[in-house]
Amino acid sequence: MRGILSFSLGIAMACCLNTAPANAATTVKVSVVTNNGDVLVTAMQDTFTKFIEEKSKGRYKVDTYFGGALGGCDSVFQGVQFGTINIAIDSTSNLSQFAPELAVVDMPFLMPTEKDLRKITEGPYSKKFMKYLDKTGVKTVALIFSTYRPLVSLNHWETLEDIQGQKFRSTASKTHMAAISSLGMTPTPMPPTEMVTGIQQGVVGGSDTEILGIINYRFCDVAKNVLIADHIPVIFVLYCSASWYDSLSDEDKALFDEAFQAYYAETQRVYAEKAAWTLRECKEKYGMNVTYLSPEEKKRWIEKSKTAYESLSPAQTAVCEEIREALKSRI
Repeated sequence: MRGILSFSLGIAMACCLNTAPANAATTVKVSVVTNNGDVLVTAMQDTFTKFIEEKSKGRYKVDTYFGGALGGCDSVFQGVQFGTINIAIDSTSNLSQFAPELAVVDMPFLMPTEKDLRKITEGPYSKKFMKYLDKTGVKTVALIFSTYRPLVSLNHWETLEDIQGQKFRSTASKTHMAAISSLGMTPTPMPPTEMVTGIQQGVVGGSDTEILGIINYRFCDVAKNVLIADHIPVIFVLYCSASWYDSLSDEDKALFDEAFQAYYAETQRVYAEKAAWTLRECKEKYGMNVTYLSPEEKKRWIEKSKTAYESLSPAQTAVCEEIREALKSRI
């Protein structure tokens, strides 16, 4: 009897094991460069994930990893190329090591207004710009605008004369450093973890970041001046594994395309809302001075920054010309 029971139990377990995978959801692995609580992560968890899991009726499950949990930009990018990571989000600055053309986003005043910027990131030219990264074997889905980089400083800055000779925190991006140098400041590369202490200890007189970063990184505790110059935008790239996407059925491609669109719309809504809220909090709660470049002063900054473009390669210079021509278009 014991032998019969054991045999029957074994058959039952085997049946369960054989049927489980057929009912299991397919996991979609997503890497987001920013930390938990950031707009990009929250929108991925609340909008994209909810959309995919509900619309697919549980056929797909989305796992989001953030803040470098799957490794640095190199590791994540290779993972997307090989299909071990399905979807990723990183900055144009980080991804420019794979597609140098993306580095032109860090050039000063290339897209001097938000209207100009959206013409490039959302208009017909965006498809051409995204193909620079596509050449590396991934599929670029969207260019996600965060905010322009405000200048946060210990002292009040309002004119070109105010910033001459100032030591200014920068990323390690050559184009970012060239942009800062062209304006008359001395770029000082620092990782994000050292930005605030660098100002607090007087190593640098200021730094630029996303507008949301003024409070998120706690610049508001050590520096009381914000200058909105609209000189360099912060743009993230939403991209996915080309091999994974191509393997989807037409129905599932449409599902993910719709989810990508919903995700993009949510990031743009929340970024705009939080940027406005951040600047209000800077003034009302933290007593910061928020200053905007006057139109006349902005023209001076644009003229002064032109030397930054001398640092570009011929291919990057050609992309800048493409962007300028696209901005002239009426579309």
